[in-house]
Amino acid sequence: MDQDKGSLRTITRADVLAVLPSSGTPCVDMLQGLRHILRPLKNRRIIFTDPTARIFCGMPTTTIPLPVEVDDLRKALHDQDVLRAALAALAIFHALSSGQLRILKTTDLHDGRLFLPNRTEALADRSG
Repeated sequence: MDQDKGSLRTITRADVLAVLPSSGTPCVDMLQGLRHILRPLKNRRIIFTDPTARIFCGMPTTTIPLPVEVDDLRKALHDQDVLRAALAALAIFHALSSGQLRILKTTDLHDGRLFLPNRTEALADRSG
């Protein structure tokens, strides 16, 4: 966006398109950041139009997970912090993503099962 803009109201769609990276994750991230700033301003009628409206720049570039050393996984599973070890087990054995781990509640665990929004996982018995 032009450095000599005197007000957010003067930002146009052309200004937004001029600063967006060509494609990929940087483009998506910048557009999302601009939307998080400009949409609430429009909703509060501080600006009259949202210059990011109807701009689509694709999806973030997917990445392949990097390999992890087995010794590092063992350390995480046998950590002295029980919560850290439990979260590591859920990520390692049940393939929970970081987002799923963040929203996990204790009420999602009962009767030896983990209830997630889109699936149910049977948990291993820890008594043996």
